[in-house]
Amino acid sequence: MQRINFKNSRKLNLAAILYDADSDAIVIMAHGFGCESGKFDYIAQCLNASGYNVFILDFSGCGESDDDRITCDKQIGDLKSAIAFVQGLGYKRLALWGNSLGSRICLQAYSSEIITMVLTGALLGPVHYHWEEYFSKEQMNELAQKGFITQPIYRGPRQSVIIDKQMLDDFAEFDQQKYLSKIACPVLMINGDGDSEELMLKELAAKAMHYLPASSRHEIINGAAHRFLGYLDRIVNLGLSWLEEYIPV
Repeated sequence: MQRINFKNSRKLNLAAILYDADSDAIVIMAHGFGCESGKFDYIAQCLNASGYNVFILDFSGCGESDDDRITCDKQIGDLKSAIAFVQGLGYKRLALWGNSLGSRICLQAYSSEIITMVLTGALLGPVHYHWEEYFSKEQMNELAQKGFITQPIYRGPRQSVIIDKQMLDDFAEFDQQKYLSKIACPVLMINGDGDSEELMLKELAAKAMHYLPASSRHEIINGAAHRFLGYLDRIVNLGLSWLEEYIPV
């Protein structure tokens, strides 16, 4: 395992972890909203044990990367910078693995060199959250007065993330046809049905199948809620089987 630092297109320092293997195939992992709470480390170790290089990116404003107010456009730019960086290291065959919001970032950062994607808790359409149900009254006042929300983080190196108002608007602004019809690689989407959020995301992913390549697949893990606690091994097995089919080591 190596700790990596590199610059994004805005000259901010991005942090990443590289699990290296004797292969030219690499899986770049894009985390969800704010942070990943160690879930990616477990998945990365499993993929690495099967021969894959794995690159876990901290988006700007998250983890150990430089401070920033987070938005979708910034994260898309960060992921594109990560793709260019690993190509500069000599990796030839690239796959993306995104979780929750990270799945949407993967789709919008797609370019022709991406061989395949694995998207968990897949967010593939516009979602209209009632943010007052997720944030405190004080945070909503901060949003109204300052245009951002300070969200505490209780695990990892960062005490908080700064969520720009645009990020909250971004959730409701996703044109499936516009973005998904550009994807030419096979995509594995994984959702659960164990809570209301995953039920909603499952329906959006089912609609997304209309625009994605015919080789794409949508898997449902019965009983899994959005955090997939207790189901990580199932996710690893599905994802690893998919990678071995489309980007074998």
